Parts: sequence; structure tokens; C-alpha cells
Amino acid sequence: MPERKFTVTAALPYSNGRLHVGHIAGCYLPADTFVRYLRSRGEDVAFICGSDDYGVPVALTARKEGKTPRQVSDHYRKVQKADFKGLGIEFDTYGGTSKPPHDEISRQFFLKAHENGYLEKRRQKQLFDPEAQMFLPDRYVEGICHHCQSPDARGDQCETCGRQIDPELLEQPRSTVTGARPEIRETVHWFFLLSKFEDRLRDWIESHTEWRPMVRNFARGLLDAGLPDRAITRDLEWGIPVPLESDPDAEGKVLYVWFDAPIGYVSFTADWCERVGRGRGDYEKWWKNPQSEIVHFIGEDNVVFHALMWPAMLMAQEDFELPSQIPANCFLNVQFPGEDERKISKSRGNAIWIGEYLSSYDPDPLRYYLTMIAPEDQRTTFKFDDFINRNNDELVACLGNLVHRTITFAHKYCEGKIPTRGSISQEDRSRLEATSKLPDIVAGRLEDYGFKAALHEIMAAARETNRYFDMRKPWVLRKENMEECKTVLNVLLNTIKTLGVVAEPFLPFAAAKISSMLACEECEFSWHAAAQALPENRPLGEAEILFAKLEHPEA
Repeated sequence: MPERKFTVTAALPYSNGRLHVGHIAGCYLPADTFVRYLRSRGEDVAFICGSDDYGVPVALTARKEGKTPRQVSDHYRKVQKADFKGLGIEFDTYGGTSKPPHDEISRQFFLKAHENGYLEKRRQKQLFDPEAQMFLPDRYVEGICHHCQSPDARGDQCETCGRQIDPELLEQPRSTVTGARPEIRETVHWFFLLSKFEDRLRDWIESHTEWRPMVRNFARGLLDAGLPDRAITRDLEWGIPVPLESDPDAEGKVLYVWFDAPIGYVSFTADWCERVGRGRGDYEKWWKNPQSEIVHFIGEDNVVFHALMWPAMLMAQEDFELPSQIPANCFLNVQFPGEDERKISKSRGNAIWIGEYLSSYDPDPLRYYLTMIAPEDQRTTFKFDDFINRNNDELVACLGNLVHRTITFAHKYCEGKIPTRGSISQEDRSRLEATSKLPDIVAGRLEDYGFKAALHEIMAAARETNRYFDMRKPWVLRKENMEECKTVLNVLLNTIKTLGVVAEPFLPFAAAKISSMLACEECEFSWHAAAQALPENRPLGEAEILFAKLEHPEA
């Protein structure tokens, strides 16, 4: 199979706070898993992410903390990068929308859309805070949703029903700045004529029957209802100024965050290309190349922007490729011991923060658990007791136990080397045949973005290998037939190698230990070499514990 080219992105987190398990389960973990799989296969991948610095939440946090928005975004970008690194999530670049060349490329997007007739200046009524003396961007307003009557809807989108909000229709609106009831006043904004792209968007979405139903159905539902033109400017100080210096109405206007934020995928790629010596213009190989598949990993609240608005923005540029996949996960709830299940909320403190988790636990158990409960089709719940149990009953008792007892047995009874394989029994042959098929089975699941299903295949294979160990009884064979015992150990070690390779995208830290224990070269520990036999009589590395048993916290 010829080498493929992928541009893989994960949604940009606002740089105004820490990361929690909901963020990781939503898009960052599956994106990293997918990229690790692709790289193990030798594919050409650009893994792009960064912080959304110009969002209204950043300005709100700055106001609350008495800092400038730049101080807030610079601080939390560093915190987020550390959290990602601690979990083994490795981007090629982690940029920030307040860093160059993002401003420049965002202005180019705006001007090209303007030149092609897809922007229109309109006067509109907007909510105004009389106490703060400022127009209120959508997220500065909260109230009762005019669709579903949720009491905590924001002025841009209701998280309860997922629908877009007309802030003027919010019931009992209140300013998040002062708490005052907003007034309606007139202002000027530039609108992106999203309605002009309805037919093209529908044709494009209908052509992608392989997408997750949640993504396709949600986008199709919005198309059926008719796409409204969207204002893409705001009355703010923190943001990219509207690049129309000759128009007096542009004074004091900045680009709306949901126009400039996805452009970050492109600007971060350009910056990365320049920093690695390829030149900024090399980004076109990733974004304007029909041979490069563009994959956007997102959470369910970002579907409207990535499946409709962002593709329309790319169409307005004329020479950009459209995404080939938009894997979106649903929201993750959380349940602490002795408490009821509830929605993760940063503002209410209902979260398991990544930094705090990493101060007490290893990263692989979290990666494992979040994949096993991944909200790929519906919302799921992180239950701390279940997390502990799955670590102990599955990672420790199954995969960890298999590796540890095999490696220690080989050290004790096979001179610490990979033993030779003699004549094989039917049981040995069945185990080797099943192992040889595993990489293709797991790859098939991953190519379909079925991360949970892929990990289930790996753990099922680990359980079968444990049963093989128990059935073949090498502890008995070493006394009765050492040559047959060596064959069994050879089969076990080669199976463990294959398990390590296919598990690496999910459990990179444990996989690195497996590779070390088997003394594998980098070229051996890759997808294409996963089922190739280990060289006999090669010394093994020292045995290591893959996973630590965890205790339930005291009630």
C-alpha cells in the first residue's frame, strides 16, 4: 500500500482554564490514538492543534482575574501543553491564535471571502450592557433557551439541546459581565453568507455516508431547517481587527472567534512548516493537496462549525480541500463515589482535572478507561470506582499479568533469552495464526474510527493468550519437556510483541516497556512488522511492571 498523507487536527481548547477528562475523551485522545496508528504504519501525518486565544471566555477570565487576555492565554496554553505531554498526547505543533502568523492568515481568509462576495455588512440589533457600557458578544449573555427552556443557555448555543441561539430571543437574559438585564441597541457587523453554500454543503455531506450518524444527522437537520447567515465580527478589543481600514464601520470591530479559530488549523500548520525549515508556504501540501486527507477530531458541540461553517469558509477560499472525516464524540458525564451522575462543568467544579489526575496516577490507565467508555455514539459517564476496577481487573490482571509472568518465566528458565521454537502443536499454531491476523483486525477498526472496538479486540486477544498460557502449562513442561516449553515461551513472547505494537496507539507508555523488555529495535516495533518473529536467542530486557494496582479512595 503506498504511503498516505493525513492532516489531523483536534479542536482548539479555549486558553482560559485547565483540561479535564471530558476534553480528553471528546477529541484529543482519539486523535492521538489515530495519529499513533498512522505513524506506526509509516504514513505521512501532520498532527495540528493549539489554543483558541481570542474566545470570549478568555476575555471573561481575564476580567475576573484582573489580568490581560494575553497573560491569561499565555499561562493556560503552557498548562494545557503540560497536561497533553503528561498523557502522551504528542502534537507536531501546539500553537495559539494570538501568535503569528495567525492574524495574517485570518485576514487573508476574510479578504478572500469578501472579494468573492460571501461577506455582507449589515446593521443589526444587539444586546448591550448599560452598566458596563458595552455590546455583549453572544457568550456574554445567558438566559432561558427559547428552544428547550433550559435555564443555563448561552447566547450562542444551548448545551442542553445543542441548537444555535438567537440571543435576542433568550428569555430572562442577563449579562455575565455585570448581571444586568441587557438592552437592545443597533450596531454594524459583517455577515458570512452561509445560506449561499447550502446546496454545496448538502452534496458534500451526502457524499460521506461513512461518517458517524450523529455528525451526518445533525448537519442534515440544520440544512433541512435552512442555514442562517452568520455574523463574523464582534464589538471587542481582544481579537483580530477587521481588515477593512478604509471602512469607518470597521473601527472597533474584531473577527468573531468562530470565524478565526478554525483558521488556526491552517496558520499553525504554516508556522510549523516554517519552524522545521520547509517554509511557510509548505502548508499548502497539507491543505490544498487532493492527496492529503483532512481529519477533524471534535466534540459534539463543535459539529455545527466543523461540518457546516468551516467547510463553507474553505469553499469561499476556492483552492482549499474539504475535510474527509469529522469524527465527533458526545459529551462525557462524571460520577464521583457516593454521588449522583452529573454533567462535567468547569464553572461548577464538576470535573476530573488532568493535572490533578497525573499527580497521583499513571497516564495509560486513563487513556485505557476513556477509550473503553468512549462516547462515540452517545453520552457516557466517567465513574471513578469503575475506573479503578477496570484498571485492576483488565489492565493489571489480564494484559499486565500476561506480560509479567511470561517475561519473568523466560528470564528464570530460558537464560533471559528468546527461546528457540521447535515443532509446534495445534494449540501453538492456532495462537500464532490468531496473532498474525490481529494487526489487520485492529487496523480495520481504527480505519473506521472505531477506537473502542479496536481496544476490545486487543484485550480479547490478551485474554485468549492468557488462556493459552494456562492450557499449555509451561511450568509443567519445563520439568517434562524443556524443548516444548521453549516453543510455548517463543509463541508467548511473539504474541506479546504483536499485542504491544497494536496496543501502542492506546497505551504508549506500556508499549514502550514491552518493546524494551523484548529488546526490540524501532523498525521491529511497527505495524508492518508486528507479526514478524522475534530473533531467537536474543537477550531480553529486564522485566518491568506494566500497570500498578490501584486502591479505591476512602469514603
